[in-house]
Amino acid sequence: MKYLIGIIAIIISIVAFNNYKEKQKIILKKNLTCIEFLNANSIDCLDSPFAYVRKKAKEKAIRDLDKFKKDLIKMNNELNNYISQKKLKESDYQIKSWNELDALNIIVKNQSNDKLPLYDKKIVVLGKLTGCISPGMLKGDLKYYFCTANLKKNEDYRETVVINNINNLPELKRIFDKLSKLGLKREGLFISDIDIYDMQVYGKITKIDFIKNHMDIDYIKFFPRLVSDKEIRDMLENKIFWSDWNKVKEFQKLKSL
Repeated sequence: MKYLIGIIAIIISIVAFNNYKEKQKIILKKNLTCIEFLNANSIDCLDSPFAYVRKKAKEKAIRDLDKFKKDLIKMNNELNNYISQKKLKESDYQIKSWNELDALNIIVKNQSNDKLPLYDKKIVVLGKLTGCISPGMLKGDLKYYFCTANLKKNEDYRETVVINNINNLPELKRIFDKLSKLGLKREGLFISDIDIYDMQVYGKITKIDFIKNHMDIDYIKFFPRLVSDKEIRDMLENKIFWSDWNKVKEFQKLKSL
């Protein structure tokens, strides 16, 4: 009996020691992050660097709101210029809905490697900049895409549509880069959850599957949505926060924390 009690006591001691080591590791991680990287030896940072970075992002968003709104106006002007320069015969394009494209019989045919008649047709579909996620987005490998306008059937997210021919569309590629820089679409860990534009996308579907769809794009029309100052400020806050928090994660990785 004494032997059993001794074994139990040893196990409890080992668990307690491991818990102590883990707590010390967390404390060290917080201290180095706050003091060495964030230059903040304050209780609120040492308690939660994540909450501290979020708090600072909110403060900066309030200060930078007017400048950000001007950047959005400038972006709208660039989109208007892009739209006005493109000449397109819209009657050549069939209007399609994503619900129609997401039909089960299309998926089944595609999985059996049948070439769909749809793939040869010029179509116009509605799109969004936000609300979808696919492999490659978190690492930043997938940058040039848009999201379907409607949610995926029986899900709470939209489907991803990869722009296959983005390298042949330098003006559109530049626009997407600017949209990412402004925080108007997903970029790595950053998730934009406010739809600031509606889109009409002209082109051809080249592939439909369960993970993501693919299109060759001819042209995209962007339509600004009405958003409140609070929504714009929240968007800016998220952009600042994820940019700063990514830097924190890089520091922690460098320090093997």
